[in-house]
Amino acid sequence: MSLRRFFTIKRLLAAVIMALGASASSFAQATGNYEGRTITSVEVVIEGSPRDEAAEAEMLSSLHVASGGLYTAVRVRDSLQALYESGMVRDARAEASETCRPGAQGANVTRPLCVRFIVRRQLKVGEVRLDMDVPPDSPLSEDEIRTRLNMLDPGSSVTETVLKNNADLIQAYLRDKGFYRAEVTYAQATDPSDPTGIRQIVTFTIKPGAQASVAAFNITIPDFDVESVRPKLKLQQNEVFSRAALSADIDTIRQAIIKTGHLAPHLEDAHVTLGEDNRVTIDLKGGIGPTVKVDVKNYSLSNKTLRAILPVKREGSIDYSAIVEGERRLRNKIQENG
Repeated sequence: MSLRRFFTIKRLLAAVIMALGASASSFAQATGNYEGRTITSVEVVIEGSPRDEAAEAEMLSSLHVASGGLYTAVRVRDSLQALYESGMVRDARAEASETCRPGAQGANVTRPLCVRFIVRRQLKVGEVRLDMDVPPDSPLSEDEIRTRLNMLDPGSSVTETVLKNNADLIQAYLRDKGFYRAEVTYAQATDPSDPTGIRQIVTFTIKPGAQASVAAFNITIPDFDVESVRPKLKLQQNEVFSRAALSADIDTIRQAIIKTGHLAPHLEDAHVTLGEDNRVTIDLKGGIGPTVKVDVKNYSLSNKTLRAILPVKREGSIDYSAIVEGERRLRNKIQENG
């Protein structure tokens, strides 16, 4: 290490230590040097919303300091922590001073010590609104969107993180429906009917835009006649796109392969690319897998029944767990038949 670099690091460490010292000094100035003194009065002051005596009393009961007790910085910090953990506040600070409200110090106290906890109440969900202007035949459903929402039940805490996460959940739902260029914004406002001022009306404004359509559906599966199944697919060229339709088409392709005797086809995750013209190109690759023959000896069952009870024939899985499950179901079926 060079000498210049050594002194540079030394200066940086000194600057950090000075900054930490200044922070500690600020805390001491805010609470004063009152360690060990008897507390004259303790009060909770609500900031930013109307006074609520019942809420103030509940917050007071959670504190670790009380009138007549000894003041310690540890108990003040514990009180602040208790306020946060109560879920009633989103911000809190403590102040200590020798200036009390009239009559708070009592007749026999010469040097009163008053502790005030100034809090901003935690905002709560009162109502969630969806502002979404879509035609009657739209595939978008307000009920489906509401099932995607998380941590927004009435009475839940309202935070920026919760609102952003739910906007992302709505955006994901819209993408699944093929609305790749949708816009989702959110806002909150105090419920005018709430006297406490903490109940919030949360509004998500949704501008879905146009649903993407299919430019091409490219299927690459060696040794499989793709054209034999293509007319059965939902995602034809120029049709609107959705993840549900894609999943249905992939299952149609899988079942077509299984019918050829290849009971374990491998299909990779479909790759969907959105073009500037709001049209998607779908690329699906895979393989037909091995030819699998299923024989049930000494007992006769129709092929339809075997497909219903054996996962290996119905789902195209030759995993050991699927074979064991098929054995169990086949045994049950035989026992049902006596």
